[in-house]
Amino acid sequence: MKRKMRVVKWCFLSLMLVFVSCKKNNPEPEPQPIVPVPTGCNVVQVNPNSIGVTISTPTTWTAGNVYLVTSQVTITSVLTIEPGAIIKLDVDGQFEVINSGKITANGTASQHITFTSIKDDSYCGDSNGDGTATSPQKGDWLNIYLNGGNNNSFMYCDILYSGRNDSGYYNAVVISVAGPLFTFDHCTFAHTLSNPSSSSAYVFHGGSYMNDPSVSVFTNNIFYDNDRPLYCSLDYSVNPNNIFHNPANPSEKNTRNGIFMWDGIGVAASYTISEVPYVLLGGFTGGGSAAVRNVTIGNDVVLKFMPGLGIARGADNHINMGSGVIFTSYKDDANGGDTNGDGNGSLPANGDWDGFWDYVSGSYVSGSYILYAAH
Repeated sequence: MKRKMRVVKWCFLSLMLVFVSCKKNNPEPEPQPIVPVPTGCNVVQVNPNSIGVTISTPTTWTAGNVYLVTSQVTITSVLTIEPGAIIKLDVDGQFEVINSGKITANGTASQHITFTSIKDDSYCGDSNGDGTATSPQKGDWLNIYLNGGNNNSFMYCDILYSGRNDSGYYNAVVISVAGPLFTFDHCTFAHTLSNPSSSSAYVFHGGSYMNDPSVSVFTNNIFYDNDRPLYCSLDYSVNPNNIFHNPANPSEKNTRNGIFMWDGIGVAASYTISEVPYVLLGGFTGGGSAAVRNVTIGNDVVLKFMPGLGIARGADNHINMGSGVIFTSYKDDANGGDTNGDGNGSLPANGDWDGFWDYVSGSYVSGSYILYAAH
């Protein structure tokens, strides 16, 4: 009996040694832990007495704290925000990067960085100490304003409840003349306030400064429960990995869902997103003088035009199109949704835009639809 037990024990140890040896020689990747959102964090007052501050020396914000921003934070040095950090902002809360300032806010898939309302108790608990008296609302804080810096970087960031009126601008992020060198990757933009009568109300206001995807990197981002999601130059090729709905609830989209474009000449631009329409607010003027170069339009893409605008192809204006492309009026809700946000308040009609001008001898438009253009 004792001898049998020894044999069993020896075999067990041998098997263990084999198992350990195999594991050592063929390591498996360790699973990444999913870090839960903390329910209570130490509060750091970034703006004592709600007075604006300037970050003029390298500064790091870490997870485990909730950073309370109640006024403007001007950044002229480097602000590093670590994965898992929570930033809550009040009505006058704003980040402004100028000169050689820089924000590096690189979260991870399991530890996002969150910019949200001071009233949002779902992150780090009741930071403003009012219990359940308030709840987060669209426009609870201003925006992130990039007007400087060398490659501001936002990865896996959630930017929520922003867009309060800032001199007629309703935005989560604003890019200015010195701020187009940036990366936004795997970021979520949700619950941004807008104003239908404001011409500057876009969640991400890249404008004419956002014109080169090798400089302004914008990939894998999500927009939902906003008004107009994205505004950039018509020179900019928007990455098709960006989506315009809530992945957890695909029916939750944006009110005027589209990619709004203005300025530029369309140099080497590619329009390949079919989820939402491209809305041309300017730049593609009709007629022989139109400056369009090497434009690629993917299958089933919808392009909508404002009055007085069109698109032209000529000897120097190369437009390569896939199948099922639709060129139509800004008022056409049947194709690309209610882009002007007026419900049934307006209907498309012939002559709403200038149409497609083709100056290439012997060429033709095939497999596409041109709707409601001028005669």
